[in-house]
Amino acid sequence: MDQLVSITKNYIETLSALYESGMFVQLFISDNIIEKILGLEGKKDVTEKEFIEKLKTLSREQKQLFSRFSRGIKLLPKSFLVSAVSIYDSFVSKVIESILVQKDEIPNSLTFTFSFLDIKSFSSIEEIQKHIIRKEIDGLMRESHIEHLKWIEKKFDLNITEKNNFLPTFIEITERRNLFVHSDGIVNSYYLKNCKQHKVNVSGLSEGKGLDCNQEYFSSSIKSLKVFGVILSQTIWRKVFPSEHKKANGFLIELTYNLILDREYETTIEILEYFISILEKQFDQEEKIILKINLAQSYKWLKKNDEMKKVLSDCDWSVYNSRYYIAYLTLIEKWDDLEKMLSDLRPTDELNALSFKEWPLFKRLREREFFSTWIVKFSRKRVDKKLLTTSSS
Repeated sequence: MDQLVSITKNYIETLSALYESGMFVQLFISDNIIEKILGLEGKKDVTEKEFIEKLKTLSREQKQLFSRFSRGIKLLPKSFLVSAVSIYDSFVSKVIESILVQKDEIPNSLTFTFSFLDIKSFSSIEEIQKHIIRKEIDGLMRESHIEHLKWIEKKFDLNITEKNNFLPTFIEITERRNLFVHSDGIVNSYYLKNCKQHKVNVSGLSEGKGLDCNQEYFSSSIKSLKVFGVILSQTIWRKVFPSEHKKANGFLIELTYNLILDREYETTIEILEYFISILEKQFDQEEKIILKINLAQSYKWLKKNDEMKKVLSDCDWSVYNSRYYIAYLTLIEKWDDLEKMLSDLRPTDELNALSFKEWPLFKRLREREFFSTWIVKFSRKRVDKKLLTTSSS
């Protein structure tokens, strides 16, 4: 489904945009902004007395503006988390709508009553169908997030709430969002009850305690919402349209590669670890290799070499075509073997000079002394058409 691909890409990009904006604001707030406003910037160990004395020098209007500013900037981190969950909600509603519209037999199970005047206002059966779907989704999105998931499970015959390691974190994020919206972040019995019900660790929390959204929590929440959203959309897609699993596989490879480009290694790892273990039978041999390369290099860039080696250890890389063996040698940094192999390599459409210059996989290779000389020679070679046919087999 091209529309589902577009929806998911937009979801990831929008969360990324919010993250960058949120982190900038968090940095701005934490960077002694109050001291800067009061002219105390650069002074070490500003005492409370100095702070109060400086405030006394402000006019009544300045004090009022300062007070409002101080209160306002404290609201911003919480508002960013609320926005993140709103982006997720919009994403889920679009995913459901695109699936229902595409799968004609599903809307037939939805029942609504129309007056004659209502029917006259529509220009076609398709327009009525879309109206029914949107009404159904609008009602659904007014329910809790766990009810959204239960509805999806029932409608599409899925199991996404049981044995889901990502669910507790997702539930806590959405429940904290509710606290920010309805009780200024103050923990209540409803938050504690729902978190405990879904195995969220709330030890040390009690009613009346205030929760915030610092940089670490915000960053973790964005990552979790991305992972949960991708898993949800891919799971629905593969269940409702099983014949399109190759398209879903291709998009998963593209998506995780783009996450690596953006240095979102932890997000990539969580997504790939899940799909490689859960949906192994849906990937052909080449797809598995590509996914494992992406997973292995994500561990590598986080300096988790033991985990990287574990991912690579269950394959005999020497039996695969040259580009995958080159990837393997690059990851484990066997530079002498790699240099010998590259000396005889000819470009293909799948592995050319641009690949070596731009792919994150070859970041360490580009730092090697021989690379600059080799890449010039390699760029001048003609594309090997024979290798093209063998590498696709």
